Amino acid sequence: MTDNKAQPIFSIRNVKKSFGDSRVLKGVSFDVFPQEILAVLGPSGCGKSILLKMMIGLIEPDSGEILFEGKRVSDMTLPEKTELRRRVGMVFQYGALFDSMPVRDNVKYGLREHYANALSEKEKEDRVRGALAVVGLAGTEDLLPSSLSGGMKKRVGVARTIACRPEVVLYDEPTMGLDPINTTRIGHLVRALAREMDITSVMVTHDMKLAFEAADRIVVINEGLVVGVGPPSYIQSHTDPRVKGFVEGQDPEWTEEDERLYGVS
Repeated sequence: MTDNKAQPIFSIRNVKKSFGDSRVLKGVSFDVFPQEILAVLGPSGCGKSILLKMMIGLIEPDSGEILFEGKRVSDMTLPEKTELRRRVGMVFQYGALFDSMPVRDNVKYGLREHYANALSEKEKEDRVRGALAVVGLAGTEDLLPSSLSGGMKKRVGVARTIACRPEVVLYDEPTMGLDPINTTRIGHLVRALAREMDITSVMVTHDMKLAFEAADRIVVINEGLVVGVGPPSYIQSHTDPRVKGFVEGQDPEWTEEDERLYGVS
């Protein structure tokens, strides 16, 4: 659960990002607190995945800042960013598995990158088996990704991330393309990992059911701006048309007055 008296582990401050003439993020601000599950909710193309990549230094904001434990990610040296990416794992939208590698080697990939000489092969194997057991895939080490269902591939991606024992996990659309049963499984897995491994979790998604059931807090982004922040019950009962419209499946037209109200300059 969120403890707003704690210092945030991540702080996003007035972050703006454009690609050519497209203004994707127009001044986004929010905090991520230790051991909470934060869902960043919004329509496709609103900049949610871009934010995750900014949080681990893969993309730079045009302006504003992202702080990890009080230090600007943009100011970090390459070794500091490498350490950041060891402590903050990312589960990619489509699993990002290597088709030619069995599950074992896919899960071991992050260990080889971050712990090349720090762990023995036996220790790496133990971590692989342990991570697969945690996500309910014990015994799949020798299978190729082509033999796995979509939900299983997602869980292998999670196993690869948690094998490195990160403090924070960023989930990029973790239920994209999954059926309702596997969507529910992923939601339960996110909560179980947060509870059992004390992992801080940030999920970007447009899946409202997942956000409302799994998250402690929700940030709603619409038209490149944060239009609502709070626990699921607060977001579900929000009366602001920018939030209410999205939650109810309607997308009201933005006006210049709306952009002025939400701080676009």
